[in-house]
Amino acid sequence: MSASDQYQMLREDGNCVIKIGDPLKSVKGKKDYVLKYKYDLGRDRLTDADQIYYDLVCDHDAPYQNVTFSIVLPKDFDASKLGFVAAPKGSIGGMDKVRFSVDETKITGSYDGILAAGDRLTVRCELPKGYFSRNYGGAFVCQIVVGALAVLVMFVVLLRLFAVKKKAEDFGPLVEPVEFYPPDDLNSVDVAYIYKNGAIDSSNVMSLLVYLANKGYVKISSQAEDAKDFVITKVKDYDGDNEAERLFFEGLFGSWKNEVSYEDLYNNFYRTVDLIREKVVSPAGNKFKIFLKPVLSAWNFAFFGVLLISALTALATVFDWLDVNVVMEAGLQYMDKTAGYCVIAVVLTVVYALIRAHVSSSGGEQSAFSSLLVGVALPLIVVFVSREVNGINWVGIVLAVLIFVCIHFLPRFIKKMPAKSLLFAVLPFAVSAYVLVSDATYLLLNCVGLVCATVTVAFACSLPPHTKYGHEITGRIRGFRNFLLTAEKEKLEALVMDDPEYFYNILPYTYVLDISDKWIKKFESIAIEKPQWYDGGDAFDVYYLDRMFWSISNHALETKSQSSSTSSSTSSWGSGSDGSGGAVGGGGYGGGSRGAW
Repeated sequence: MSASDQYQMLREDGNCVIKIGDPLKSVKGKKDYVLKYKYDLGRDRLTDADQIYYDLVCDHDAPYQNVTFSIVLPKDFDASKLGFVAAPKGSIGGMDKVRFSVDETKITGSYDGILAAGDRLTVRCELPKGYFSRNYGGAFVCQIVVGALAVLVMFVVLLRLFAVKKKAEDFGPLVEPVEFYPPDDLNSVDVAYIYKNGAIDSSNVMSLLVYLANKGYVKISSQAEDAKDFVITKVKDYDGDNEAERLFFEGLFGSWKNEVSYEDLYNNFYRTVDLIREKVVSPAGNKFKIFLKPVLSAWNFAFFGVLLISALTALATVFDWLDVNVVMEAGLQYMDKTAGYCVIAVVLTVVYALIRAHVSSSGGEQSAFSSLLVGVALPLIVVFVSREVNGINWVGIVLAVLIFVCIHFLPRFIKKMPAKSLLFAVLPFAVSAYVLVSDATYLLLNCVGLVCATVTVAFACSLPPHTKYGHEITGRIRGFRNFLLTAEKEKLEALVMDDPEYFYNILPYTYVLDISDKWIKKFESIAIEKPQWYDGGDAFDVYYLDRMFWSISNHALETKSQSSSTSSSTSSWGSGSDGSGGAVGGGGYGGGSRGAW
């Protein structure tokens, strides 16, 4: 900006204040001051036209009179589409007091009356598409800077990953021998932890119910396959040495109960399941017996690197699309207040989620009050600070919902192994994709960011994660799974002949290996007796038993927040999906496999 006299520009209460003239000199009589500046029309909001939409007179504290104006456009235009508004912000009207004339590309006119304090005089003219050509200089510079940062982050992460890979021992391809039983007498949760690279969820833990029943610790009674009238009875005290099994058993019966029902487990047992998940993946468990510690650390480093790349790319794209201008005059920087609070809320959300993930992974307990406070307060900050005065701010509401979801689910993804967690870090690109559909200005930057993120994810997933034992046991578990999928009827009949409980002993493992449907189907024509630990109705088959266990596990994980939506809870089974507080999400009978419990 320039002026015909010396001037000073500053910010007061979110407004730009311009002081013109010498503060040490007094002026008498009339004096004209000329201000010159370049006006950025901002992002083109119209898809089939251009427009000029400009406040000739905007916010002011005192009445204006004798207002005249002169506007020169760069090209010819249709004068019939020219209009004016002289009214308070958000209102229309007042055009009858505007006198104007058009001479080729020049518009001159005046306002016949007095503009009250706060009234605006606005001109709008619809123009043909392409009338204005956008100056992409700033956007190009932004893409160069942010793109360079994305490439820099990628190289830093790759250097770390390369150093770890150089030191990690490669034990060659996995050997998958045929196994009729789970290797090393591992329980179903241990198998899930190894097979799924540490990404166990609540449904995997619930498979221990069948496992402990097969071991003679519990009996299960139910008169309906989809009801809450089940009873789990303690047959004997747990005398094993596996911590997950002990916690599961104690979570069911405590120190004094001999049987439990739905009412005993409701809004309570999910805590036991979450505790078992944390113990299994903690350093005190088998974590570093199966997985290499430097590789796990490198995966976390890669996660934050990919998240930074995608976040930088998405923020640059969205900020430009929303016309969030950073004004730099006289060494002063100013960011739109709404956007500033949104950014603060997002940053605080991520920081809180990371702290929550760290506390959880180190075995600490979360404060329910602090979780509720932060999880609810931050979205409310976004909604109320960025709200519209007249109307609903859907952007603020949607952002609040996204923050609320991320704050409760981000820690669970951070604790998981690379494939899912690293892909989760790429999700901000989905926001960019929404913008790029209507404005491809930042397409080049997003392509660079996506390539950097993809290369980082691919290299991180190529690291050999296992110790020597972890490599061997993973191969054996896969061999065990392959056998369960391909076993012929004659072989299964022979195994059942040797071990009448073979079907039931293997059943909990099929849930965590995502092949329960295929396993049950194999026994449609193989005669097996009802298990000794089950007491139910007269009508019995393997499908009945399977549906009953699904129902029991689902009800056992119910919380107060879920009970209000029973219809969605009872059909919410699926593989690998886990909700807050032990909920189990998505699925049903589709896809040929019900996956994990």
